[in-house]
Parts: sequence; structure tokens; C-alpha cells
Amino acid sequence: MQNLRSDYSRSSQQRREYFKIAQEQLKSGDLSSSKIDLERAYNQTKDPFLLLYQSLLVPPTVASLDHADELREKLATVFTNIERFIADFDINCFSDNPADYIYHNLFYLAYQGKNDRDLQAAHSQFLYTLFPQIHYTADHCKTNTETIINSKITTKKSLAICSNNFRNNTAGKFFIGLPEKIDKESWDVTLLLPPHLKNDKYTERYKTLACDVIWLPENIIDAQKLIAKLELDCIFYPELTLTPYIQLLAHARLAHVQFTTWGHPVTSGIPTIDYYLSSTLMEPHNAQAHYTEKLICLSHFPTWYEPSYLQQSTLNRSHFKLPEHGALYCCGHQAFKFHPDFDEILANILRKDTSSHIVLINAWNPDSLMDAVKARMQKTIPDVFPRIIFLNRLNILEYLVLSKLVDVHLDPLHFGGGRTSFDLFANEKVIVTWPGEFQRGRVTSACYALMGMNEAVANNWDDYVDIAVNIANNHELREALESSIARNKHKLLAPQGLIKEFENFMHQALSDALR
Repeated sequence: MQNLRSDYSRSSQQRREYFKIAQEQLKSGDLSSSKIDLERAYNQTKDPFLLLYQSLLVPPTVASLDHADELREKLATVFTNIERFIADFDINCFSDNPADYIYHNLFYLAYQGKNDRDLQAAHSQFLYTLFPQIHYTADHCKTNTETIINSKITTKKSLAICSNNFRNNTAGKFFIGLPEKIDKESWDVTLLLPPHLKNDKYTERYKTLACDVIWLPENIIDAQKLIAKLELDCIFYPELTLTPYIQLLAHARLAHVQFTTWGHPVTSGIPTIDYYLSSTLMEPHNAQAHYTEKLICLSHFPTWYEPSYLQQSTLNRSHFKLPEHGALYCCGHQAFKFHPDFDEILANILRKDTSSHIVLINAWNPDSLMDAVKARMQKTIPDVFPRIIFLNRLNILEYLVLSKLVDVHLDPLHFGGGRTSFDLFANEKVIVTWPGEFQRGRVTSACYALMGMNEAVANNWDDYVDIAVNIANNHELREALESSIARNKHKLLAPQGLIKEFENFMHQALSDALR
């Protein structure tokens, strides 16, 4: 066993490279090639983790709802049978760095329109079984609570924020206002930076907002011990299901209160994460059933976002090679957000508005992934497919220019806009939306609720079509809605009372933890 374990450790870099190749193919929508290459790599190296990765691959898009169900059943089987895998391959990596073995996550599951709670919980148990060393508790979290309470009465509280997205991306822009505006007289704020964080100007700005900044080591076990020495009151993981390193780290008890939020809007499934911070604006009445954490709903979004604004532009539709006449609808999202259910809504808009076109933008995905969406739509909605225009990726300023040239923006089903919606509202554009079953499909409607508007919020899919066509073809209505957004967007972009509510949550959660 020892020799086998050492072989696995030495091959970690090679394993990582094989996985990167497979992951790039997967991003392109080529699940078959990913599996073939991982099997070929296994035959060369006899590294059983390559076979494990193969069984955990989740494609960016699904061909149908039945396809999604089939994928989920296979994943559940893999998680259930992990002990058999350990026995069959005589796995013994229990003293190693788990980050040398786990590079996957379940990112694409959230886009299938299903409740991910059970699968995320099973995945967490899978990781505990494979790497029991991640089940760690810091000494200060074992201390007699009466002693802790007495020592905390007059002392400053400590909060660490751990993220791989302290940079210019969706999560980085959503949460930068929290460390900036939190009361530093009451809270010591530390940023925990994972080893592979890509620095940019936002990273540097984040660093100036905290009391301390700590770069974490490559080894998860060393990182656990380093953080434990901080004796944290609270640790906040803004997005827990995006980065395997942070997901592994979060399985340890490193603070009295551990919580996450909607940086990637899905439950973590991790039993050491106590709370999921959300908002009454976003959650349906039965929302606790979607989370393993205790759901805490603030009255605001748990977000302080810095939007991008469009300056004056003289560009017109011809610049983007778009039709000069007829209504234009736009959905500027990643290709993996285009769920099969959305195809029929797009088709019905085009069938009802016979001179219109719909623009779909290939946000940051490889062209081949959008090609897979095109191929599906050619089969599912062939009669209107010629009036769907596919644009290559635009930078944010180009997108904002385009946003002013189209008549109506369309929110995808099941997993709607986040950053895109905030940026469009900041620039006073109308988005038609249908609030889905889960929080990740209810963000745009929540923005409208905060602004006191509901004219573009549909009750069902047929209503979605009717509202979109009406707004696109009624200039006066569209202008009235844009004016209403202009008057009320400050409620969304500068949420009064959010920071106090955020701090009150932490104080109460800490009090409950030490009771």
C-alpha cells in the first residue's frame, strides 16, 4: 500500500494535466472524447483516479430532461459505491494532500433545472470517505463554550472570507462591497487566498479592504492548520461549489460559524457549512428543501455589486450585422444556460412576432459548445431556427452597446441572470423573466421586486412569450419601463441597511454557536 500511495503522490502533476485536457474537451461539449482520453490515460498510467474522474464528468448541456435524469442516476451510483472503488484499487491516500487528487466539481448540475441537494450531500460524503483527513476540527472550536463567551464579550470578532474569485468576475464584483463596508471597529476581516488565484486589479483592491491577507499553501492539511491558528469566529465562503480546493477545505470545522451564499447559487451539501445566506426576494416558500445548510433570508440581496456602465456610443445594429428592421430580442448568457425547455419559448416568441429575430451570444464558451446548442435547436425548433442569430463572444462594453440596440432582453429558464441582470438594470434595460423553482432562476424577478416592478415578470411560459412580444412592439410601454428602472435601480445597486443586516446575522449566528 505504501508504494502504491507514493506512486499516486508522484503522479499528481501528470494526473492534473490529463484532467485539464479532459476538462477542456468537456467545456466544448465533447463528453465522449473526454471519457475516451481519460480511459486511454488510465491504460497508460494505471492511475485509478483517472477512471474515477471519467465516471464523474458532467456535460455542460443536456440533450433532454431524460438525459439529465440519466446523468444524475449515474453520479449517485458512483457516490454510493466509493468504498468499493477504494477496496478494488487498494486506495491508500489518506495521508496525502487531497488537492493532489480532486480536480472535478459538479458545476454543470445546477443548470439542469433540478434540486441538487441530495446529490451535493452525497458528493460531500463521497469526499469524506475518500479523504477522511479533511474531517478536521480546529482546537478553539472544541473549547468550553462558557470560556469562549466570557472572552468574547469585550473583544473584536473575527471574520475570514475565503474565495478563489477576489478578481474581476461575477463573484468578485458581487461581493467586493462587503469587506469594504463592514464595520472594522467590530470585525477583524481577513482574506484567505487559495494558491492558484489569478491576480488582477480587483485582487489588489480586495487586499486593501481587509485587515489581513493570507495566501494559503497548496496542501489542504497545511491550510487547515494555518487557518486554525487564527481562531476564527466566522468564515465566509462566497462561492463553495466552483473550486475543488476550497470545497475540500470547507469540510473542516475552522470557525464557530461557517456560511456560504450565492456566488454559485446551489447548496454546498457540506455538513460543516452551517448557513446559506440568501434573501426573501429570491427564495420560494419551500426553499429550505433545496439546502443542506440552514437557510437565512435577508431582506436584501447578500450582495453589494459594482456594475459596468455604458458611455455614449454611436454604433448601430449594422455594426453587429443585425437586421435594421423588426424587433430584436437578446439573451446574452453562457451556452450552458440554454436549457432544452428554453428552446420552445424562443420559438413561440418568433412564431408570434413574425418579423423579429433573437440574438444569442456565445459568452465565454468554446464555439463548439454553442455549436451543440445550435444542433439541438435545429432539431427542436427547425421552423424558426433561421431567425436566431448567434454572435461570438463580446467584451462587456461591446455587450452593453448591443444591449441598447435590442428591444427586449430574455432571461434564461431555470438558471437566469445574475451579473448580466444587474448590469442591464444599471443601464436601464428591460428583461423579461419567469421566476423558476430554485433561487438561481429567481434573481431577475427579485431585482424587479426590490425596484417595485412586476410588468416584465411572467406567471408561466405562455405569459413569458406574451410579455416579451408586447414590450418589444410597444415603444411607449418599453420607455415607461426603462424610466421606472432608472428611478428605482439605486435600491438594487446601493442597498441601504444591507451591511448592518449582514453583521447582525453573524453576531446572532455566533451567539447561537456558543450557546
